[in-house]
Amino acid sequence: PEDMDMDQARLLPMICTQLGATPADTQEIAASGCLTLENVDLVLRLNDITQQLEIYADAGVPDACDETAVYRHLLESSLANGLPATSVGIHPDSGAVVCKGTVFAPLVLPDDQLCTSIVLLLVSQARQLRERFGLTPAREAVC
Repeated sequence: PEDMDMDQARLLPMICTQLGATPADTQEIAASGCLTLENVDLVLRLNDITQQLEIYADAGVPDACDETAVYRHLLESSLANGLPATSVGIHPDSGAVVCKGTVFAPLVLPDDQLCTSIVLLLVSQARQLRERFGLTPAREAVC
C-alpha cells in the first residue's frame, strides 16, 4: 500500500463496508469500534504502537460448574490452533471467553477480504464455543 500509516478512522469504515454495514451503521461502528454480527459482539481496535488491528469476539461467560472443562478446552485448542493470527482466552475483568484475531493494519486494502475473513472466523469460533459449553454472552467483555 502507498500509505503505510493506517488510522482507525479510515480502517474501521473500510472493514464495515466489506461486512455489508449500512452507511449509518458504519458511522456508529467507526465511532465506538463495536459491532454485532450473527449475535456475537465484536470490538475492532487499532493498536497505534504495533499497527495491529485487534479484533475481539465475545463467546460468553462459562457456567461456574463448567469452568474447568472450558479452561481445559481453551488451553488444548491454543496448542492445536493452526491459525497464527487468532487466539482464545479469558477476559481478565468479566471472566468471559474472548476470541481474538490480529492483522497488520497497513496490509488491509479496500477490496481485500482479509479482515472480513478473520471477523467471520472469530464469529464462528465464538458461536461454536457457545454451543459446546452453553456460554452466556457478556457484552461488557469486549465493548
